[in-house]
Amino acid sequence: MKKARYIRVSTNSQSTLRQEIKQHEDEELFIDKGVSGAVPFNKRPAGKKLLFRILMDEISDLSVSDLSRLGRNTLDILTTIDLLHNRKVNIHVDNLNGLKSLNADGTPNQMFSFITTVMSGISQMERDSIRERIKDGIAAKKLANEFKPGGRPKGTTENDNAVLKKYPKAVKMIQDYPEMKQKDVAKACEVDPRVVKKLHLILEKQK
Repeated sequence: MKKARYIRVSTNSQSTLRQEIKQHEDEELFIDKGVSGAVPFNKRPAGKKLLFRILMDEISDLSVSDLSRLGRNTLDILTTIDLLHNRKVNIHVDNLNGLKSLNADGTPNQMFSFITTVMSGISQMERDSIRERIKDGIAAKKLANEFKPGGRPKGTTENDNAVLKKYPKAVKMIQDYPEMKQKDVAKACEVDPRVVKKLHLILEKQK
């Protein structure tokens, strides 16, 4: 049976070098690049390949740089760990000083179980806190009447010609069928009715 090392980074621009340098000579690499941690382990391209090899009883040990490589929240991480343990795969975590998940007799390492549950729980709390701060920031902007969907602060304007170039189909329809109702133009061109209204005003102004 072989040993494996699983590596994941969230974006294609991120380097995997920091995780790869931990690789031992006898470890086969499985790399998911540009895959969010929110994606379940069994839905990731390399994750699926690794699980298949594990189900075929070809992998005995799995190394990861940290627990967040295995999942995004406590439940996801613990579910993945349980799946691996059911196949007698021993998990090694680099940032826990190489702590192993199984004892020599194949039974779960209680210290590993305790530490992983606590650490994955803390990581989840940190992510939840970040999401909450983002939501609070958006809510504050809305209250201040400064938020616009799409991230543009209220009061920001575009050049009239730039707006016209942005919606050529709607502009042509307005010019070719001036009698057509604005809501019908919006529906035909699949744009917001407010955009059509703005286009009408610009075209009228430029006459």
